[in-house]
Amino acid sequence: MSPEANQNVILEKLEERLPRYTSYPAAPHFAEVLPKTHRKWLKNITSDNSLSLYIHIPYCQQLCWFCGCNTSVANSYKPINSFMSALVQEIQLLSSILDDSHQLKVRHIHFGGGSPTLLSSEDFDRLMGVLAFQFNLSDMEEIAIEMDPRTLSEEKIETYAKHGVKRASIGVQDFDEAVQKAINRVQSEEMIFSAFETLRKYGINKINMDLIFGLPQQTLEGVIKTAKKAVKLDPSRISLFPYAHVPWMKKHQLLINEEQIPKKEIRLKMADAMRQVFLDAGYIAIGMDHFAKPDDSLISAKKNKRLKRNFQGYSDDEADVLIGLGPSAISKLPDGYVQNQPNTKHYQERIWQDELASYKGHGLSNEDKIFGAVIEELMCHYSVDLEEIAKTHGKDTDIFSPSLERLFAIEGIGQSGLIKIDNDKISISEENPVLVRAVASRFDQYLPEGNVETETKQYSKLA
Repeated sequence: MSPEANQNVILEKLEERLPRYTSYPAAPHFAEVLPKTHRKWLKNITSDNSLSLYIHIPYCQQLCWFCGCNTSVANSYKPINSFMSALVQEIQLLSSILDDSHQLKVRHIHFGGGSPTLLSSEDFDRLMGVLAFQFNLSDMEEIAIEMDPRTLSEEKIETYAKHGVKRASIGVQDFDEAVQKAINRVQSEEMIFSAFETLRKYGINKINMDLIFGLPQQTLEGVIKTAKKAVKLDPSRISLFPYAHVPWMKKHQLLINEEQIPKKEIRLKMADAMRQVFLDAGYIAIGMDHFAKPDDSLISAKKNKRLKRNFQGYSDDEADVLIGLGPSAISKLPDGYVQNQPNTKHYQERIWQDELASYKGHGLSNEDKIFGAVIEELMCHYSVDLEEIAKTHGKDTDIFSPSLERLFAIEGIGQSGLIKIDNDKISISEENPVLVRAVASRFDQYLPEGNVETETKQYSKLA
């Protein structure tokens, strides 16, 4: 098939709305999970399990119009004080439920949001003190914080360094002021450069940068300039995400002028051009949207087949238990997924009643684990050995026959050379990362008939 025909196959796939597969099944397919079930699953965690914590801070100083996160604007520090009280109580409640939580070794802590940098230095001190008291942090591998340069200060950075923070994730999105105004996130280059400089001054040298393509007012020339400015700052990792325009789910996105959003053909060119800038600068592509320097731990994880896909994207975190704290946070436990109440008020009410804030989730069946393993392998490594996964779970490869039929049903995919299938081994061309979600979705047992989500619009487009 000609390059032009391949391009048409890819462009057609861009109209599909599919999960990003940070979990399987994806969160929209979760159902109610009662607190008593949540308690039971927590009780099944033992000291043999390695543990990671995700802490969700549900507040921002200002609402970015492009944002798809669970957050709200704090016009004063009063609601943050109230939230902090509930968060501390939730940590203590979890500790009382877990069998001997002080023996559970926490390997990773990730602060997300919202804007974790909105917390005062005193509250971050307090939070780390509570975690150190309730859990075993002696074998900590990494503490990471998502940062908004507009709410950073040298005092806060000094506090992070004091507690052993080694990785920061800076939300940049785009350096162009016109784009920043169009998404209500104005932050000068000087502010971003200063954040990098101060973080490094205090020994926080693992710095990730988040960029987005497909935003209003972006041009192909403009995003290339942004990509070049990004590599000039020499971040450890770069994440490049497509803008997900879902105003029926996130009402504040109605403030964005849809006419200013680039068309799909341009978005695809943007992704390709920015990707090439990163590769030319020596970064190595990780999965569909991450890039890392050659000495980064993600590279060794990829080489050694230890790369994971979780709610923070691609990770080398090998912990088999993830506990989410705060509103909307999702836990991945040996028995299944549990999501907290997304509404901060309802979350706090549940916690103050000395009850878990369980909202939705999913108990994992053996079949879920089989198809989840296939999807994670595809998302992380662009290849999968179906026979190997089937044997691991005591199944025959016939279990994958319907999924393979759906895969072959993608028009033009067999002749394109973009996907190869040989003796139950599937491989995808890494030069076309936009396709990986489309291929993975054919193994998703929860999507509608045809495994293409086009009508309910629960998911974002591929680019």
